[in-house]
Amino acid sequence: MKHLRKIIYSLLFITGFASCVTDDIGDCPTAETANAQVMLSLSVPSARLPEATRAIGNDETINSLHLLAFENGTLAEITDITNKYQNASEGKFYVAVKESTGQVGLALVANTDVSALSTGMAKDAALQSLIFTTADLTYMPMYGETQEFDGISRNRTYDVKVNLLRSLAKVEVQYNSTQSKSEFEFLEIEVLNTRAQGYVAGQGIPAASPIVGSIKVPPTVNSSEPNRQEIASAYVAETVNDASNKISVLIRGKYYGAEGYYRLDMIKAEQTDEIDRLTRNYKYVFALQNVNYAGRTCQAALSGEADNRAFNAVVMTLSADESDILDITTDDRFFLGVNSATMQLADNGRICFAKLKILTNNYSEGWKIVDAPAGVTFSPGTTGGKATSDADRKVSSVWIYIDTGVVKSDFDFYVTSGKIRKTITVRLP
Repeated sequence: MKHLRKIIYSLLFITGFASCVTDDIGDCPTAETANAQVMLSLSVPSARLPEATRAIGNDETINSLHLLAFENGTLAEITDITNKYQNASEGKFYVAVKESTGQVGLALVANTDVSALSTGMAKDAALQSLIFTTADLTYMPMYGETQEFDGISRNRTYDVKVNLLRSLAKVEVQYNSTQSKSEFEFLEIEVLNTRAQGYVAGQGIPAASPIVGSIKVPPTVNSSEPNRQEIASAYVAETVNDASNKISVLIRGKYYGAEGYYRLDMIKAEQTDEIDRLTRNYKYVFALQNVNYAGRTCQAALSGEADNRAFNAVVMTLSADESDILDITTDDRFFLGVNSATMQLADNGRICFAKLKILTNNYSEGWKIVDAPAGVTFSPGTTGGKATSDADRKVSSVWIYIDTGVVKSDFDFYVTSGKIRKTITVRLP
């Protein structure tokens, strides 16, 4: 009986140790394990976009997260790490990865059903099985991967940052106006002819993906009269824009009480060139000013000439890193955008402050801040925004500091770029 008891105790010990192998090494009583520890940190490009009223509420939320480990081009592990991410300290957390002498690459898949995956699948086949349908989405699917490692060992330290890219694009209409609602009421946008499905990872467009007839979204009111800003936006799958599948945005509104429609095509420059495709992780923005003519019937708007010229509306393409530029003004060639045209100051005693973000595609002139009153200073300065190309441009962050011993009331200053002059209103706490 004593001998039997010893055998049972030994088996329990072995069972307990084996169960520990699948967890982080730090969770185990011993380092004798077949797993290596990899420290992960995630980067989700800043969004801070107006909440879309259709399907996806926040395009930064991670509701589920899976780790995929590929060994020599084959899927070797699928691990649910949602809890580890949600309980992470300062955005960093450890995951356990099996030791290997082969080429190992790690990928993270967020907000995605991974039930179609199984170990042993080739990497391309695995990623092509991860398909989303836009109508079914509640959270934004995202994907990112690490560089390949020449083996994974528990005797090495791994500290890896993974950049997650959104799998959808965003189409947005900004209505910035001095008109009253009795003059023009912005009711809705309808995004036409985008794909119904897409790959979570960057694998092109599924061959069998049907075309979505339309996606309808009402605007969100950011500010009211006399300086109205209303924004309507929709998330869409990657779509090629061609003659047989022309992407456009139909605006429904009331001009002096009469309902009508206005069509905007994906025209990007000088009212001629069109964007050839909508790409994941990018935002496509139409900035509209005052509406000065009545709309047409729906059929007439769809079949007739686009309203881009009448609105002086061109589409501006912003990357994810530029996506918090929410207030954009255009002329016939350039745009100037800021995160907000109304700055609410934070109070820090006598000195109040706020952060203004600025972006322009007028690379030769950049932007300037002018006509600020005494007692207002800007850091790092009042000029910036020059670049050599779209790839070279960056969002400028300018801190505004106000000495409340000098400045006693709300005030305006201006950001200019070429012919564009934007009013920035600063409100004291």
